[in-house]
Amino acid sequence: MKNGMFDGKEIFSEVLSETRIGLWRIQLDEGKEPRMYADATMLELLGIEETPTPEECYQAWYSRIEEPYYEMVENSLARMMNNEHAEVSYAWNHPVMGRIFVRCGGIEERDYEAGHSFRGYHQDISQTVMLVQERKMLKEYNTMFLESLKKLYFAVGMVNMADGRITVLKKPGDVSLDTGSAMQLDELIASISTLFPEQERERIKQDFSIETFRKKWKKGNAQFMGEYRRLLNGSYRWMAVDAYFMKREGEADLALVTIQDIHDRKQMEEQNEELQSIYKFTVQNEYDCVAITDLRTQRCRMQPSQRFGGDGGFIEGEERIINEVFLDFFVGKEDREEFQKETAVANILEHLRAGEKVFYTYFQSPAERGGRHKEFTARFYNEEKTKLFTCVRDIEQRVYVENKSREVLIEAFQTANSANEAKSEFLSKMSHDIRTPMNAIIGMTEIAERNVDNPKKVEECLGKINIANQHLMSLINEVLDMSSIESGKVDLALREFNMLVFMDGVRSMMSQQAEEKALDFTVEAKNIKHPQVAGDFVRLQKIAINIISNAIKYTHRGGRVHAVLEEIPSAHRDYAGFHLTVEDNGIGMSSEFQEKIFEPFSRESTVVNRVEGTGLGLSIVKNIVQMMKGNITVKSQPGEGTTICVTVYIKVADGKEADKQPENQKDYENIFHGEKVMVVEDNDLNIEIAQEILHMLGVCPVVALNGQEAVDKYLEDEDGTYAMILMDIQMPVMDGYQAAQAIRNTGKKDAGTIPIIAMTANAFAEDVNKAAECGMNGHVAKPIVIGKLVEEMSKWL
Repeated sequence: MKNGMFDGKEIFSEVLSETRIGLWRIQLDEGKEPRMYADATMLELLGIEETPTPEECYQAWYSRIEEPYYEMVENSLARMMNNEHAEVSYAWNHPVMGRIFVRCGGIEERDYEAGHSFRGYHQDISQTVMLVQERKMLKEYNTMFLESLKKLYFAVGMVNMADGRITVLKKPGDVSLDTGSAMQLDELIASISTLFPEQERERIKQDFSIETFRKKWKKGNAQFMGEYRRLLNGSYRWMAVDAYFMKREGEADLALVTIQDIHDRKQMEEQNEELQSIYKFTVQNEYDCVAITDLRTQRCRMQPSQRFGGDGGFIEGEERIINEVFLDFFVGKEDREEFQKETAVANILEHLRAGEKVFYTYFQSPAERGGRHKEFTARFYNEEKTKLFTCVRDIEQRVYVENKSREVLIEAFQTANSANEAKSEFLSKMSHDIRTPMNAIIGMTEIAERNVDNPKKVEECLGKINIANQHLMSLINEVLDMSSIESGKVDLALREFNMLVFMDGVRSMMSQQAEEKALDFTVEAKNIKHPQVAGDFVRLQKIAINIISNAIKYTHRGGRVHAVLEEIPSAHRDYAGFHLTVEDNGIGMSSEFQEKIFEPFSRESTVVNRVEGTGLGLSIVKNIVQMMKGNITVKSQPGEGTTICVTVYIKVADGKEADKQPENQKDYENIFHGEKVMVVEDNDLNIEIAQEILHMLGVCPVVALNGQEAVDKYLEDEDGTYAMILMDIQMPVMDGYQAAQAIRNTGKKDAGTIPIIAMTANAFAEDVNKAAECGMNGHVAKPIVIGKLVEEMSKWL
């Protein structure tokens, strides 16, 4: 050894390595760490690849002893200190192989004076331990296996394939053999052959001779099975005899022979052949009851479903008696007489022999069993047509579905009628409401034409025509808003604005209407902690104006209308709650009308002819409020007034992108400076109006009659020719959306920067969003309001 501790012993190294025995020396000196010196085999057994210090070597060995074995190891060291040879086996955790078993033995070196020194050996005995454990386990398994076989089988034996002897492990109760006795297999079979029917005895002797066993084993059969009848307690019973062949290395092969009583199973298989067919029909068709009637014997076997208390067995007897049992149990009293006539065998056969594959009739079960609808069917069961297969199926669900479908059709018919009536009523109301402003427009136009030379009169007529135009537009917008909401095509637009400015705007818009009726009109905002918000400004304005406008409309001259906006606590993160209350002392509403106030086209009958409107306003308001996750309530008393409260939740904004209020400018002539603007429009009248307005504003319009023509003009002209494009949406050849996308994709120098403004009658929020998605920079709704057009154009020119 390198350290000199084992000089002179190299001759044993190879032998020790082959037997996996390592040599060690342990020194325990007072005041010093324990040391272990190990040879190469010992280091290998310890799983140490590099030569450690003696102290490290000791720790590597001692620290991996499994805890329950420490005391045994310590006791061995104590015995060696008493000059005894000690040996111990223990579990040790190898760093690579995991848990192993080792045997250590040694003695103390008496001539060592510095403390205690021991020398000994360390051997890996894991395989030996495992073999002992496996052998013990196999013996236990073998015992358990044999005991299980004895419980499971009528008789058990083990045949030695070499000498042909069978050892009886469990004997049949009627055979005079001792358990554990051994004899030749052929002799045993010959002695018990009388227990088998005479015609089968020779087959039994042949099948279970040792010669047959050896032939089958030689051919590679691992198992041999046979079924035989055997005499037991005065009658023959079916037995299954199985032989399982087992090969053993170095020993004679064996055959395990078992005999099992299968008489009940065989009898059940024979009896169940017909039952399986019936069960197949029952399961597949979900019948309540099935039966087979033999037409030759007039006997019937009926099997009720277990849902009706049946135990899975048959009720068997004469067809007439079984039929009476069936009637009493399955058929309601009201249907019994008719059912008995229909299901008489003669009547069924008449139908089937006439060519019908299946005979059908229907009835209801007794009231105490739910009075459910049932279907009775009958058909021939066999090819000879000597048996009838009859069954009953529950069709309550089918009848329910058919009745439900009928009800749905009736309801749909009634709904269609109601829709037609509502449509007629709506058209009648709209006809009246539209004719009112139209009458003003036509009348004022004729008066203006007759007074061309009277500018003051013409100006007065134009002013009234403008008022009628605004009213007509409000009617159209309300109908379109309601249609859009009902079709689910409404998107809330997100715009940053100030709630205090918003309420000032509402006050300004509604003040004139209130002043005309000399009302005490107030609008106030209080406790507004988050004035800067981001939401749908237009629709929020529609809510406030609609409710306040109604309050003014339905309040007598000199009355009072008070609107208050107050911020309320919100449980929604980043959202502020706002509560708008509009209170008046007007005519009020009846309780009956309050129940349907939010229904489309609803107006109080007492005022319908005195106040203009579609009856859609509050219906639209409620839908918008619901879209904003809010709620609306109404309290009213006839003759006392009405209070409407609206609560909505709007996202709080930081104020960085707040809308700037456009300057109030009414003189729009020549506010621009000759910029060239392309107008894409297919309607001649709209073209004329657009050209007139744009000339007035001081720009030079160039007309394209459709989207394709607009793209062609843009490509033909030089970069920078047009300062802006005003784009209609619905046009022939190519619509505005496609044209805007095509222009953006042309690759021209200003293709990505030229302002494209939608100027269209498609005025909903989703239309504005779609325009932006297609590359447009803004949106102006028709009819054109010059102020709105100037506001949009001023952003770019």
